[in-house]
Amino acid sequence: MAKIFLSPSDQFENTYAGGTTNEGEQMGLLAEKLAPILRRCGFEVKIVHRSTLANKCNQSDAWGADLHLPLHSNAFNGTVSGTRVMCMRTVEGQLGYEYSKKIFKQLDAVTPGTSSNISAQPQLYEIHAPQAPTVYVEVDFHDVPMVANWIIHNLDVIACLLYTSPSPRDRTRSR
Repeated sequence: MAKIFLSPSDQFENTYAGGTTNEGEQMGLLAEKLAPILRRCGFEVKIVHRSTLANKCNQSDAWGADLHLPLHSNAFNGTVSGTRVMCMRTVEGQLGYEYSKKIFKQLDAVTPGTSSNISAQPQLYEIHAPQAPTVYVEVDFHDVPMVANWIIHNLDVIACLLYTSPSPRDRTRSR
């Protein structure tokens, strides 16, 4: 059974536009909604929320995760929006990139933002530190009022879209 490690943001200081919630709270809720979907589909799931990045990555490795999935929402200037998905390399055949493309395609089709992309971000700790391939998801921008409201009210939809198949089994291929 493939193992997916969920690492929701612990950035509770990143307030959503409107000020009633924050990134850490919403991404924790998203992970709790995603976990049962993945389990029903035959995955083992582990969530580590309120911890350091180093501890999250160490736990992912110790558990033997097949996929490391950080869950975030983004912020910039209150006007930029769009889904961002990041991985180690954007090279065809690399597992992190292949899963990034699948998740991006599903999520970008429904998120309200317009400036969406997939990029290689090997400098990000949660991308280069875990042994498992990483798909680092920034759902959309929470500093845009309409988008923040959309994220808050669509966590179930987002969770369903984050499920992707086939299973992340082949750990012998590059991240």
